[in-house]
Amino acid sequence: MKDVESSPSQPPETNELPAEVENEDIYPLIVNRDSFIEVIDWYDDQSILYMTDENGESRIKRYNIVTKEEEDFFSIDEPIMSVTANRDRSKFAVQTASYTGGSPLYIVDRDGNMQFSSTEMGEAFSLFWNPYDKEQLLIVSYLPDWEYEVLLLTLGKNELKPVAMKQTFFQWIDKEAVAFLNWAEDEPSFHAPLHLLQLNTGEESKLHDNIIGMFSFANHVYFTVTVDTKYDLLSRYTFYKNSQKLSEVDVPILNTYSEQWWIPFHDFDVDKELFYYLSPHDSADFFEYHDGFQLTAFDIKTGKKTGILELTENTPLKLSPNGKRILYGNQLEQLIEIKTKKVAPIVEFY
Repeated sequence: MKDVESSPSQPPETNELPAEVENEDIYPLIVNRDSFIEVIDWYDDQSILYMTDENGESRIKRYNIVTKEEEDFFSIDEPIMSVTANRDRSKFAVQTASYTGGSPLYIVDRDGNMQFSSTEMGEAFSLFWNPYDKEQLLIVSYLPDWEYEVLLLTLGKNELKPVAMKQTFFQWIDKEAVAFLNWAEDEPSFHAPLHLLQLNTGEESKLHDNIIGMFSFANHVYFTVTVDTKYDLLSRYTFYKNSQKLSEVDVPILNTYSEQWWIPFHDFDVDKELFYYLSPHDSADFFEYHDGFQLTAFDIKTGKKTGILELTENTPLKLSPNGKRILYGNQLEQLIEIKTKKVAPIVEFY
């Protein structure tokens, strides 16, 4: 991959915010407060997956917010720690905690049927679905004594093979390539060069210098986080597509006074190329900031920034597949209608 160059200055088309969903009444999920754990993710444009704990059994259920239809999706007698969908939500990786130790992995299809299982992933692991191959994911298995192993799982072939990786956090940037920050262990710093690794050949190259963070999406889109100095009040988010710089936006910094750089919760509409994020109104101390956040849509092609509505907290958010709604909250218990700017509970308790 070549060094990044700025794309020609051509006035691109403007992406409008998604149209309102017409003639659809929304019916919140009504659930027992004691058994409810959280909403997990969207299943499709109208349905969500949510998790409960009932008599020691972890259950994932599917609920349609328009028709009120509900059905069991997956259950297991181990505590579920996380559920992560691939890009088209045709596969779901379920991480549990075993009562005998370790962290099993189960992968199920859209019908909740088991496609893969393993109890040999170590004490804990993280995983990264390949957005260019729905059957493939990278797994970082954390071992004793600060060791780790990176494994490439290809579901169609039921193949699991080790991959040599320098770091434990990386992002897919192409079908057979990932990018990572190449931190120097003996030189503490708040930034590092961003490197590209070709998984099929092991070839490594440098993409950018002095990067704080990097996140990628499908369609070869990614953004980097940079500052000129660690005392800056704004972080710069620079967006690229197919290695070409598209646009950039400045975001106020909430200072954590630690090695963990603050980055707001965000999501990306791949089709409209709209980046949604929660922006604080000013730079401040992370632990003392209480002035709310603006849900903002940033068009990465035009550079246009649109404020949608004010929210009180920086909590997780999940964009619906059609880009018209957002799940929001620590348990994803709120629903945001983007066009009408309405926020309402999607979960009610009894």
